Amino acid sequence: MAMNSSEARTSEPHHGNLSVAYFAGMFLMFLGQRILVVGKLAWAATALGFVAVAMATVLRAVAARKAAAGDRTGQRALLMLYGFGTASLLAYLLTSDLLMLTLGTSLDRHAPAVNAAIRTLWAALWIIGTLPVIFVELAYRSMRRAPVFDHGRLTTSLMSGLGVALALVFAAASVYAGRISELSFDLSYFRTAKPGESTRRIIAALDQPLTLTTFFPSTSEVGQEVDSYMGNLKGASPFLKVDRLDHALDPGRGRELSVTGNGVIAFQRGTLRRQVALPLEPERARLELRKLDDSVNATLLNITRPARRIYFTQGHGERVFKPVNDTDRRSTLATIKQSLTDQGYEVLEFSIANGLGAEIPSDADAVMAIGPMSEFLPEEVGSLVRYVRDKGGSLLLALDAEVGKDFASLLAPFGLMFSPTTLANDVAHWRRTGQQSDRTSIATVGFGSHVSVATLAKLAYQAPVVFMGAGSFLLVDSAKPAPEVTLQTDANTWADSNLDFEANTNETRQAFALAAAVSFDTSKDKHGGRLLAFADADAFGDIALQNPGNKTLFEDTLHWLSRDEAIAGEVKSEADVPISHSRRQDLAWFYLTSFAPPVLLLIMGFLFTHRRRSESARDEHIKDALASRDVPQAIATTSDATEHREAV
Repeated sequence: MAMNSSEARTSEPHHGNLSVAYFAGMFLMFLGQRILVVGKLAWAATALGFVAVAMATVLRAVAARKAAAGDRTGQRALLMLYGFGTASLLAYLLTSDLLMLTLGTSLDRHAPAVNAAIRTLWAALWIIGTLPVIFVELAYRSMRRAPVFDHGRLTTSLMSGLGVALALVFAAASVYAGRISELSFDLSYFRTAKPGESTRRIIAALDQPLTLTTFFPSTSEVGQEVDSYMGNLKGASPFLKVDRLDHALDPGRGRELSVTGNGVIAFQRGTLRRQVALPLEPERARLELRKLDDSVNATLLNITRPARRIYFTQGHGERVFKPVNDTDRRSTLATIKQSLTDQGYEVLEFSIANGLGAEIPSDADAVMAIGPMSEFLPEEVGSLVRYVRDKGGSLLLALDAEVGKDFASLLAPFGLMFSPTTLANDVAHWRRTGQQSDRTSIATVGFGSHVSVATLAKLAYQAPVVFMGAGSFLLVDSAKPAPEVTLQTDANTWADSNLDFEANTNETRQAFALAAAVSFDTSKDKHGGRLLAFADADAFGDIALQNPGNKTLFEDTLHWLSRDEAIAGEVKSEADVPISHSRRQDLAWFYLTSFAPPVLLLIMGFLFTHRRRSESARDEHIKDALASRDVPQAIATTSDATEHREAV
């Protein structure tokens, strides 16, 4: 009987042990050249491995010659693959230390270009000569007990193996070519930031003409992105004028604005001039464009607001702008200082040596005491209290729980009490190290209705605020004026008195006040004083300010203390933010990605197999019905099978 794709099995059994010897030789070569590397044992393993591969190739050639017509194609295919593998080993040995050890020279010395080509070629030959062998052997194994030899299955397996091998070679060659040619492609998400609420409010509050002039070539992609941003600002104020120029075509206007080339946004308000520089190459400008609104916002504040001063108290172990020594591991305030400088503030340090115990300077727009480690002297307390209560000054006070002091003398006049017991939360916290100690890095969206957190209240879960090692505040009921809680934890928080990061039976879960504001009445001739107190100084440190929520908290706090709450609002940024998960979320993602795909594949396989079996049973039933000449039954069975297939 003739067969198209299958023939009766008339050849000798397939010699699968030759492929075992082939792969064993490959492993010995790898062991000698890549693991042992040097020594007699390394070269012995190399030689033995090469001999094993060569002998397997010779014996496969003999088997292919003796194979019957039905099996000859498969044996020849394996022989071809063995040949590729042997050639790859010969090519590798030509570029190894073998020539240097035997002949005292190397191919790299006489023909470096050929040596580089062979070093690249041998890996491709090895993949092509090794990977498809596995596919062919699996095909042979599946037909081991079959009554006929299926050429189609063997050919399909061979082509599949070659396809996968060539795909790997192509991928490796593409990566290699890109590396040596220094080509790269950035496929990450990218979008230029749009003007935020704060920027729009600054523009809307203009009382003098402001000109924004962008200097970019007409074909610049970066210039087009900047034009899109500026287009969203046009019409926000009658005092705003936006121009687009090319410095090469209008150098006179550039000299007038002190601009020396393209890639600059020039701000001019009267005699004041400021600039924001951007790279002209799109790849280099991406990060700056993502934070464009942040840069424009800071420059607008700098040019539209008069010179102002912020005094930082010193002399009590407060946080500093840069590390003093290696023993102080606390987060510094370098980010805050840079932000204030960008907005046109003059940052000054103020201690009892230059008047803190007497009077706060009249030119102070705000005083900040961040992270004091010792109590203030009575004279200093009196000076700060008079500054806020009597002179309408603004004070930011951020305390540290780990210091263990309650600062009662300073807080009592404002109706506040500070508890230095560190808070912990096992549900909402910032995972930094993956340890239980992370529970003291509390994340919260418990924003009140105060204007200093109005922007955060709008953003809600989009911008949680992080407090690392925070204490808590208690409000004195009889205080006048009454303090207002602006930030609080969720109800899963407890005061961890023994710092074991566990909620013990004597540690009650509840919401705690993290920040409070006090506003004094405004008289007819002056502003009323303002105080914002925070139960954690780390919330304004360099580490925490990497979090958008903490950055927004400081910006709106500064606006309220400086009485610029009219321009408070969100500053847009498209910069990438690190994603962090709680331990429960990490476990959920782990189990979901580990077990969901296999379960889904098992379900799909079960449905597919069930359908195939149903169709096979239906076909057998039809054959039996036709064989018994029960045609009506066969027709009924066919109809039922059709309905079953449609249902599936």
